[in-house]
Amino acid sequence: MRWRWLTIVLLGGGVVQALADTGANLYLSTHLGFFSARYDSQEAAMFLGGDYAGISANAPQWPIPILLAGVVTLALGAAFRAGARLEVEVDGVV
Repeated sequence: MRWRWLTIVLLGGGVVQALADTGANLYLSTHLGFFSARYDSQEAAMFLGGDYAGISANAPQWPIPILLAGVVTLALGAAFRAGARLEVEVDGVV
C-alpha cells in the first residue's frame, strides 16, 4: 500500500510541479511582453516595478529524475504484488 502512495506522490508531484512551472512561465512571458503586443506600453515595461527587457525566457523544467523514480516505484510495486500473489498461490505445494 505504501508503494502505491509513493508512486502517486512521485508521479503526481512531478507532473504538478511541471505544470505549475509551465503555467508560471506562460504567465510571466505574457505579462513581460515576450508574447504580448502591448510591450511598448509603460505598464508592461514596468511589471513588478522593474524593466525586464533583458531577461530571456526560460523553457519549463520538467523534473525527469522524479518522474523516472515514480516509474521505477510503479514497476517495483507491481513486482512485489506479483511476488506476494505467487507466494500465496504456491503455499502448500511440495
